Amino acid sequence: MRKLLVLCSFWLCVATLGAQNAERKLYSVAFYNLENLFDTIHDAGKNDYEFLPNGSYQWTAKKYESKLQNLSKVLGSLSRDLVPEGPAFIGVAEAENSRVLEDLVKQPAISNYEFVHYEGPDRRGIDCALLYNPRFFTVRDVKLVPYVPEQKKDSGFVTRGFLTVSGTMAGEHVTIIVCHWPSRFSTS
Repeated sequence: MRKLLVLCSFWLCVATLGAQNAERKLYSVAFYNLENLFDTIHDAGKNDYEFLPNGSYQWTAKKYESKLQNLSKVLGSLSRDLVPEGPAFIGVAEAENSRVLEDLVKQPAISNYEFVHYEGPDRRGIDCALLYNPRFFTVRDVKLVPYVPEQKKDSGFVTRGFLTVSGTMAGEHVTIIVCHWPSRFSTS
């Protein structure tokens, strides 16, 4: 029994030393609120009127392009001090639609990213999405899980759900949940 214990201890030490010598890679992940990234085009069935050129924000193409440039600079600089390649993926909130995400990832600072997005049921038309670097993360499955608060189940209240994305990173299965809780939510 003592020989077996010594032998097991020896193998544990060898395995531990081997694991410590294995090269480890540092990955970064992030979340960022895009703070109402709307384009200037009305989406049918959505309450996005305040973000139209004649809406209360007087949302113009110039303002939209400026916001895209500023957001891409910030997103492109995330965690670069520790991980030169930037985040493997970035969960984002408050994107109006796929069109704004396409425009965002065309910006030079983050042109190496792709995105996953599902059009959700939010009345204002804002959703969550996942930006990801395909060099580090491979998407396998995507679902939008609805969010309906317990006290509102019979009221017809709907809002953005939970974007769940499963994939592979560093040879491991990873599932990401991107969510953004409704603001000014009342339980009464």
